[in-house]
Amino acid sequence: MIACGLLVDLGLHVECSDLVKNDKLTPIEADFRTVLLLGTFVYATLWSLYLGRPNCISLPVLRAVHRATAKSSNIDSLHVWVGLCMQMLDIINILNGPSSLAALNGNSLQRLWELESGLRSFSNTLPPDLAYKSSQRMELDANAYGLQMQFCGIQITLHQVMMKSEHVSQSPGCRQRRTPEQLQAIVHENAVRIARLSLSYTRIFGLENIITVMLDNMFVAAIAFISHILRLQQQGQPTEKDVHWLRLLSETLEAAGDHHPVTARMRSSLAQVVERTPLAHLFPRLPEKSPGSMAESVTGMGASTALPPDLAATSAAVPSADDGEMVNLDFTLTDEDGLWLHESGWNLVPWPINSTY
Repeated sequence: MIACGLLVDLGLHVECSDLVKNDKLTPIEADFRTVLLLGTFVYATLWSLYLGRPNCISLPVLRAVHRATAKSSNIDSLHVWVGLCMQMLDIINILNGPSSLAALNGNSLQRLWELESGLRSFSNTLPPDLAYKSSQRMELDANAYGLQMQFCGIQITLHQVMMKSEHVSQSPGCRQRRTPEQLQAIVHENAVRIARLSLSYTRIFGLENIITVMLDNMFVAAIAFISHILRLQQQGQPTEKDVHWLRLLSETLEAAGDHHPVTARMRSSLAQVVERTPLAHLFPRLPEKSPGSMAESVTGMGASTALPPDLAATSAAVPSADDGEMVNLDFTLTDEDGLWLHESGWNLVPWPINSTY
């Protein structure tokens, strides 16, 4: 967040073509300024999502980003990440705004539907080496994996908001475009895609090369799988395939611990979620550690997660909101918003505590 302010303080958001023409900057220095600007924009956007905060990107910086991308004909991975973050900005501002998700009005929900359409359009225009094709998932460019997992992660978050909002089918200003069952299917599809991508990446490039954004999205996918599996079990439907994917994510997070100690914190949170459920064996409890002794992720991991109320009934270990508090290792939230923030801040797995699923 400080970096965004420094961009302005150092004048890196200012158009510098005249400086290049007057030989006060070399083209390489100008290109470096642009890379620094765009990279900071990407990280600031992701941090806003991770931490559950409105974005801190000032208008001068945002204008400079628009100007830099409009001038460039590059389609490298950085510019694609900028394009994805541009699509995510309004979503972040709505989800992390001052109103709770339960209080989103019809206009906000309608806007989220429009932004969801924009995300899909963005995905359809990706360059071939960064695009996801199920038939070619083992042959993606190395830079495509993190990007695609991030795309799936925001899809999961966005469609969970659609499922959980009490106003989707009630607000006159919002027209629901998918049924709850269809929304669940989209969440599940994206969770499976994250699991497939993580398997492909680790097999090809190795655990040591996993980047943090992948770990965060594995966590998001694991939460989606847990919810989906427990729902299927309640309905008496088969869960073998989904348990397979959840086990894969668990094993990947555990194996990645040598390179990313923060995965211990993720697994501890997941263990808390599945405690006293049929899935508890997938995430055994880890030795207790104080919050200060746990390694932090680049993405600012917190450490608490809960299941939807109907599924939480299967686990006595999931805290109740009756005492008016929701405890997180990093901070304590009251239940005024009726939300249980999930660990990585994608800010949410946004389950209203006091309503049924």
